[in-house]
Amino acid sequence: MTLSMKAACLSQAILESGRGTSRVANECLNFWGMKMRPELEAIAIGKEVEVITETSGKAVFAKFTSTDIAVAGWLVFLSRPYYIGWEAYKNDAEEFLRHIGRNWCPRRMYADEVIGLMPEALALLKIDKPLPCVPEFSLLKRGATGSDVETLQHELNEHFDAGLEEDGDFGPKTQDAVQKVEALLGTTVDGIVDSDFWSVLLTLQGLRQDITPAPSASREYMPFAIRMPEIPTRWMYEGGWPTGGILHFTAGRDNPRDTVVYLGKVGYPCLVMGRDGKVYQAFPASRGGYHCGTSHHRYCFGLEVISAGRCTPCSVDGATKYAPWFAYKGGDPASGIIEKPDDCFEEDQMRFVNRNGSRREGWYNKYTKLQESAIVKVFLWYKWADPTNRFDFGKVIGHDEACDQDDRLSGAKVDPGGALSMCMPEFRELLNQKWKELMEMPKIEQERYFSG
Repeated sequence: MTLSMKAACLSQAILESGRGTSRVANECLNFWGMKMRPELEAIAIGKEVEVITETSGKAVFAKFTSTDIAVAGWLVFLSRPYYIGWEAYKNDAEEFLRHIGRNWCPRRMYADEVIGLMPEALALLKIDKPLPCVPEFSLLKRGATGSDVETLQHELNEHFDAGLEEDGDFGPKTQDAVQKVEALLGTTVDGIVDSDFWSVLLTLQGLRQDITPAPSASREYMPFAIRMPEIPTRWMYEGGWPTGGILHFTAGRDNPRDTVVYLGKVGYPCLVMGRDGKVYQAFPASRGGYHCGTSHHRYCFGLEVISAGRCTPCSVDGATKYAPWFAYKGGDPASGIIEKPDDCFEEDQMRFVNRNGSRREGWYNKYTKLQESAIVKVFLWYKWADPTNRFDFGKVIGHDEACDQDDRLSGAKVDPGGALSMCMPEFRELLNQKWKELMEMPKIEQERYFSG
């Protein structure tokens, strides 16, 4: 990014934030007034703020955890269709501001207002005049070599503790680090370093996040999980680590990132797993909060696995389907009206189970094979990484079991039910068996299992 472009960025921030005095700037570290958009979900959460500039008096803005991440968010925001083509003006700050201003703000003179603040921004940056741009870097991918690769490795080490040897060789470790950063920023995970990747990477001064591939028993983030911006938690577990875990299903669509953001908003911190078995983690393993309605959450972490949950058989165009709650009119199965037939499932996606202990009878949207394998991996990691040696597979229970152990809530929950291919007692036996197999592996094989 050229220094004149940095001044353009700062000029817009000065105007939008009232020189850092606006409610959005103070409550959200959002100096550009960016509304919350899907593109920002990997690095921000939504926060409703009362603002006089909105006709409704309030709006949901992107909230960032640091000013450096906010700058990265500003660049990600510019990837939206409304601002396509802005890169053509990256060496001309005024034309850039006129280009984005057309859609950023309806005021006719908006771009002129921002441009008028350029001298102030330049003074703040201690620049007498715009200086030459940062050198252009080439598109890089696995197999590339040279000084640009060395610069990339240095930046990844500097801002993400990637643990790379700065040798100028774009090998598998560098590719893995790039892909982890892409996942963290919510961009396409292809391991290719293009101009957009460079633009974001070179604005992250001061941001440090640990993506080091090698796992450690003392680390609080699963090395195989996708790390998202931290959501609020309520306490640290006694001893600094949970001693058990509770298996849930979301009873919703396959939207793991949205689910993490929602759980942060309502104050129920849980890990979330998509249908592809990928795990999303937004808080350290030592911390937790409410998620099951019983006292178990005081010592158990929560794992929300994407599944539509218990469904009801129905007829769609003469064929038998299985309807989740969100397929019904108004989201109410009691209506009996299938409003969204495309949300119904085929029988091969379902599993019928009879009553067995806390497992309630009914048709359930099955966890995928990828999910079942990843669920085992998550629980094994919590025991393997436990610095206290207190994690107990006997305290790994289903949400239904947790509620049944509380007389007030008996029968209140049905997850995981038939979503899991076995009853919870069988699952606990499986965990003990897999743990025994894991402990028979050499240490390096254990680390390899959790790093991939």
